[in-house]
Amino acid sequence: MEKGTRYGHKTIKPVQFVSKRFHLSEKSEIKKKINEVKDLFGSETTEDVICIYRYGTMNEGLDVEIGFPAPKGFESETLQTRIIPEINVISHIHINGLESLITSIRETYKYTSENKFIVDEYYIEVWHENGDIEIQIPLHNWHHLFLTNLESNVDKSKTEKIISNLKSVDVFSSIIDRFKWIKEATSKLEKITDEKCRYEVVSKCAHVFPVDLTKKARKQFESNPDIDDLISFMKKQSGWYGNIKREGDKIITWKNPANPKLYTAAKTKEEKIMAYCFCPIVKHNPEEIPHSFCNCSAGWVRQLWEGIFQKSIHVNVDETIISGAERCSFSFQIPKTSDF
Repeated sequence: MEKGTRYGHKTIKPVQFVSKRFHLSEKSEIKKKINEVKDLFGSETTEDVICIYRYGTMNEGLDVEIGFPAPKGFESETLQTRIIPEINVISHIHINGLESLITSIRETYKYTSENKFIVDEYYIEVWHENGDIEIQIPLHNWHHLFLTNLESNVDKSKTEKIISNLKSVDVFSSIIDRFKWIKEATSKLEKITDEKCRYEVVSKCAHVFPVDLTKKARKQFESNPDIDDLISFMKKQSGWYGNIKREGDKIITWKNPANPKLYTAAKTKEEKIMAYCFCPIVKHNPEEIPHSFCNCSAGWVRQLWEGIFQKSIHVNVDETIISGAERCSFSFQIPKTSDF
């Protein structure tokens, strides 16, 4: 546990995971589904049950993958086997049963919000044999991605100039240290690289767009490559596709406020930023964050549409709330039909 708090900072090592995925109408169904997976798993069941909940993939209900750490070489015709990679999490042990679990989950997310951690688009419950439920909120390793993307897109001498004198940080570092690192690194990137390079480095630091939503839109596009029909289809789905419109050979997309009620009531630029923006890094100090950092948001859009088209696109950052606009909006050229 972090000293003086109820929350732990943990690194979970890679594990082979055997599981089955369910769409639940409500949380109360979880115990029944855990027992179902136990029966499929058989006599080699381990003591910990791992439940992975994905956000944004369903309009209603819960998308949950339930499974167990599996012995090496384990195979099953009825269960999926895969490797869960190393992840860093904020951890909290819930001891009061299923009834008040949602309260503990909200409190854990509140802790991540107050400390301005960048969280990923899913969370984990580990159901221990003693009845405790461990809540794990995975953190997005932005700094590691930035360094990896530098290595892939910037020559060695420029990379050394960018990372020189940067204080070492990780996902658990204080927001002050993480913000300072990001500000210095992206400021240097702006000074010594061109716009295309900055885009390649920072846009690939974005959160992972829900793969299932990308696959759903891709399947629709494969069956009917009409762009207007695709947009109509996406508008009827989960709100995670965002606002989309077409203008000629260009697609424009923009975000709704993170907190629409507070955004409507906002009087000052700072109040609007705090209500509109989803990013904890920007919210820490919107006046000092380099504008090229918003290529990270462009990366969210990029993942979705490159997944749909199976073609590389360049997403332009047209408006940002930190620049004084009323919203954050992005645009890109639709690939030519002959390219598909």
